[in-house]
Amino acid sequence: MCREFSTRRAQIETQLEHTGGAGLKGRAKSLAARAACLATRPAKRHVDPTTLREDGITRASAKGFGPEQAEQLLQNRHVPPPIDRDAIRQRVLGEEGVTRERATFDQGTVLRELISALPPGADVGKDELLRWTRELLEDDSIVALDGNAPAAVGPTYTTRGMLAAERRVLTLATRTSDQDFARVPIGSVMPTLLAAGLRPEQRDLAQVLLTRGRAVEVVSGPAGSGKTHGLAAAVTAWTSQGVEVRGTAVAALTAKGLQDATDAPSVSVARLLHHPDQHLPQNGVLLVDEAGMIGTHQLLRLLTGAERRDCKVVLVGDPAQLPEMEAGGAFAALTHQPHALHLGGHGRQADPWELQALLALRAGNPAAALDAYAQHDRLHLNASRDELRATLVTDYLTARREERDPWQVAVLAPHRRDVTDLNQLIRNQLLADGVLSRRSMKITTPDGTVDYRKGDQVLITRNHHDRQLLNGTRGTIRTLRRDGLVVQLTDGRRVVLDKAWLTGGDLQHGYAMTLHKAQGRTVHTSLVLADETLSQEGGYVGLSRGTTANHLYLDTATDDALRDCSPRQPAPPTAAPGSLSRALSRSARHELASDLLHDPSRPTPERSRPEGLSR
Repeated sequence: MCREFSTRRAQIETQLEHTGGAGLKGRAKSLAARAACLATRPAKRHVDPTTLREDGITRASAKGFGPEQAEQLLQNRHVPPPIDRDAIRQRVLGEEGVTRERATFDQGTVLRELISALPPGADVGKDELLRWTRELLEDDSIVALDGNAPAAVGPTYTTRGMLAAERRVLTLATRTSDQDFARVPIGSVMPTLLAAGLRPEQRDLAQVLLTRGRAVEVVSGPAGSGKTHGLAAAVTAWTSQGVEVRGTAVAALTAKGLQDATDAPSVSVARLLHHPDQHLPQNGVLLVDEAGMIGTHQLLRLLTGAERRDCKVVLVGDPAQLPEMEAGGAFAALTHQPHALHLGGHGRQADPWELQALLALRAGNPAAALDAYAQHDRLHLNASRDELRATLVTDYLTARREERDPWQVAVLAPHRRDVTDLNQLIRNQLLADGVLSRRSMKITTPDGTVDYRKGDQVLITRNHHDRQLLNGTRGTIRTLRRDGLVVQLTDGRRVVLDKAWLTGGDLQHGYAMTLHKAQGRTVHTSLVLADETLSQEGGYVGLSRGTTANHLYLDTATDDALRDCSPRQPAPPTAAPGSLSRALSRSARHELASDLLHDPSRPTPERSRPEGLSR
């Protein structure tokens, strides 16, 4: 009977066979199936309930299913699936459970993970769920912490496994050894450093990395402080002395950028950990870019593999930028170790006042930063969501017309839904202005129908190594063909994307993008849409992308206390930041569970450092 009445499934399977999706596996097959579902979905039509029932009886009777068979089914009670309590316990309390996203958790997190771990149809009521949650919190693997983590409801906990992983990471990253890791004579490389055109602090950084011989080096600095240029000079010197250097980063596109800047072959962290012996050089050096985005468990596996191959690791990042997607805090903690290296840096902004404003924001003083942006007409407030977005779109189009390269103007937002809205608003205006072609190609994807036009800026949203397309790759549609699109990528390549590939939904409009997509990018102008949920780190990343101008568009509609600062009721610029600082005062930075275990007080924000290399 299931097969008889699963007509939609039959249509989808036929479509998959026709498009070649039946032979796919994993996520690729899931996406193909979703696309096939949308492609074969019939238009909705009204059917009389009596007619529908009579048709069902006729079809069932033809297969030998009548009232007697229906009665037999109704007499059989549903049998709940068996529950393996030990397996569920291991899943909830394991690395992929309560400590997957944060090193610490509260009772609500345990309940959420417990519900997620139960098999569908499990006969478990509310009282039993709560009792089971309390039992899990009393498990020997759970450790109650002295302090409460931010946003925690009630007592805060962690696991012994999480604490062990943190301790092991700190031990590996701070260990000393009689062995000199990739140490080279300074006399043989100083001419290379002097000829590299570095600022004094960048040259000092390269010199320390080349001559100190530590197993793990930690380098931090503000956005635009020149960390990569210092690394590139060190790579040149190491390579000239026969030392093999490789690189890695969480995002494959960031790894490619590291490779382009330093000439060190680089891959994503996931690919490196999948084939460590292939990507970790024996007695060589591994550069880890954007190290602040690597979770503790991944960092542990990376450092363990490097130790096994006597490979020096250079962790480079900025704890003031976007944090780890998984439980982390290790890199931020390592930047406070005595041997950590810090670049004071110039930053990339042309205006001195903006450099100071960003340093204030980075140091945890959003009021001073917002005051500066308000005084220079870079802060735009409105309690009307639509009016605020209209202002941003107008400003984007004005800035775009002044640029030869439209990619030099970035529209950034913390949430995907905002990115979708802004992309549509911008495209509507570009279409009205004649920038986009009237002719379009509509593709049905798992997320709905996407409209592509000649002139559209587009963004790859998933790695496709077989096509040499990485998540975050940007391009402009140059040609609409019967079988697909021709896209001019920003790296100069032209690629043909066929319709079958486009149905996967991995090509989106790229006028606006999330803050995570923007980290590591440098543009001329950055326009950041935000509300009071914007974190200090997210604000810092967004407002530090542009060299010429950075603007903040703050939606005050969700906070009544901010309404008086809207353009409808203007307030003096210096009055606005006192209230607005709430939009940037919440830190999203991860912290180690072991810090709460030993010290319940909150860590003080990192203060701005003077220009120059410091330890």
